[in-house]
Order: sequence, then structure tokens, then C-alpha cells
Amino acid sequence: MADSYSHALLEATRSAAEPWLRRITDVVIQSQMLDVDPELVARRTADVGALLVDELESLLSLDVEQQRRNPLDVFRSAAVTMSEFLVGHGAMAVERDEFLQRAFPDDACALAPASWSDIDESMTGPGLEWGAFKAATVISRHRSGRVTDPT
Repeated sequence: MADSYSHALLEATRSAAEPWLRRITDVVIQSQMLDVDPELVARRTADVGALLVDELESLLSLDVEQQRRNPLDVFRSAAVTMSEFLVGHGAMAVERDEFLQRAFPDDACALAPASWSDIDESMTGPGLEWGAFKAATVISRHRSGRVTDPT
């Protein structure tokens, strides 16, 4: 990873991913009074957290103009995975507004984060700084005529 913004975002993710996944999972388990083995939940959140970090690292290793997803999308995919896990263990789908149903059709438990602060406050700075870095890089390249091949 060549830039400090991607590195900072990845490091923040390493710290925040698994606790966030555990927190959003526990909220559903407690609110719906599900009987799910705590060890199974711990293993699942650890596995999904590790996958999230790996996917984000792969994404951030690409040139910014070759990235077809954004980092929040990686978190949202992990949330869908946890939502599917919960539904598989008896969770009922929650009522979501029309926008959320269209934006995240597979997120039955409404776990997907809308912003960095939904994950953890510590993610806000690195997430916004990375976004600004990416935008500035793309704009600078386009202004200078150094556009990279997006494929």
C-alpha cells in the first residue's frame, strides 16, 4: 500500500471491524431474544472480520481509478453476511424504509452502515481522509491528462 491514507484506513479497520460486527450482531440477538451459541457468534464475527480486512486490503492495493467498490461497500457486504447468519439462526427481518430496501436488499436485519461513524467514531477520520485523497488524486490526474486505464 503506497499511500498513507489507505494504510491509515486499513489500520483503523483492523481495530474496529470485529468489535463492530460483534456489536451489530449482539443487538439483533438481544432484541429478538435469539438463542445462538456465543462461541459460534464469536467465531463467525472473527471470520467475517478477517475477510472484511482482507477484502479491504485487496481493494486499497489497487490504483484508485481501478477501484470499483468503495471501502464502506466492503463493510456493507460484511453486514449482509452477518444479517444472513442471523436470519439463519431465527432472526426476523426488520421493517426498513423503501430506500434501504432498494439500497441493501439482502440486509434483512438492517445492519449495513450508512457512514463511518455507524461503524465506530475512530473510522470517521481515516474514512473521510481516504475519500478526500482518492477524489484529489483522480481530479489531479484528469486535470493533468494522466488518466489511467480503468480496466
